[in-house]
Amino acid sequence: MPILSLNFGRSNFSALYLDENNNQTYWTYRYTYLKALYSHFYTRDQFYTDIFNLFLKTNKIKTGSVAVIATGYDLPITIGSDITFSLPINEILSKIDNFNCIYIDKDKIITRNSVSDNNVDLNSILSSRERNFMANYEFYKNISPTNLSQFEAILSNIYNVISFQNVLLGLPPNKRLLFISDLFNEKKHEYLSLSYFYLLSMITGKGVTKISLDESDKIIHLNLMRAYKSEYASIAESYMPSDLGTLINYPSEVSCLIKNEMSSPQLVDIKLGQIFFLPVDESAYLTINLKSGSDLLEQKVSGGKIGIIIDTRVKDPLFYKNEDIKKDIELNLKNLEEVLSRI
Repeated sequence: MPILSLNFGRSNFSALYLDENNNQTYWTYRYTYLKALYSHFYTRDQFYTDIFNLFLKTNKIKTGSVAVIATGYDLPITIGSDITFSLPINEILSKIDNFNCIYIDKDKIITRNSVSDNNVDLNSILSSRERNFMANYEFYKNISPTNLSQFEAILSNIYNVISFQNVLLGLPPNKRLLFISDLFNEKKHEYLSLSYFYLLSMITGKGVTKISLDESDKIIHLNLMRAYKSEYASIAESYMPSDLGTLINYPSEVSCLIKNEMSSPQLVDIKLGQIFFLPVDESAYLTINLKSGSDLLEQKVSGGKIGIIIDTRVKDPLFYKNEDIKKDIELNLKNLEEVLSRI
């Protein structure tokens, strides 16, 4: 039986349809309902019913023989069709065993253990330009950034959630991190570079972390289907997000010996507070030997979209604030943009 999964997000609505042959149709609409924007005469349920019908019409889907399931922030939602099954996003994340999942929306971060948003005083941490943008953004949460400064304000807001609530601290070691967000689906390199830089700044623990990305939210839909019926488990498990790269967090000055089978070893000295990007694709493995004082670390790692990243910044979120990130952006962002320009 065909199945249709719906995600009612804070900044978009998305749907994934599987027909009787398991062919997938993914669709996203980057607007959500706001009572202040659409007036008292156009309710939330009317809005989502119209969006749902638009999806059906656009993709020529008839609901008579389709199981409709849903997730999102403000369930239940009436859409003019019966929703057979629903589950909150954090419960879906808790069922994904092969990743530590971090779902990032434009004003909220969800992990398997928590749902966090920015409830801090923006006036104390943002510039006047950013305060003006975020004040409007609070009203139009479905806004898409039209320039780089607006995009940076959104990323700053997300980092404030990290900084004030320590969302990513205490994650289990030796497990791949998966970031789920359409913020990583921007086409321009300068936007992507900025989003990746903030992402790297969110990962604070010392050690080695493999990072993957789901630039849509397909993994949410597929695992909602799996939670609904076990027959969809193989489809959910076969979905592999893209590899961003391997992050080595080591907050001190280090000497790094890079070895592979194809070339001579390379020795690189990296000062405290720097980020070193080594462009290596996901199929290539290198052996990294790090030395800092009497500390030694040897690790075999693979690359990804931006390769292997050695980050020597001290990123304790109690002390590492937005103004520190902006200083580091000035020092390191060009290196990341150069890596992306080679893709």
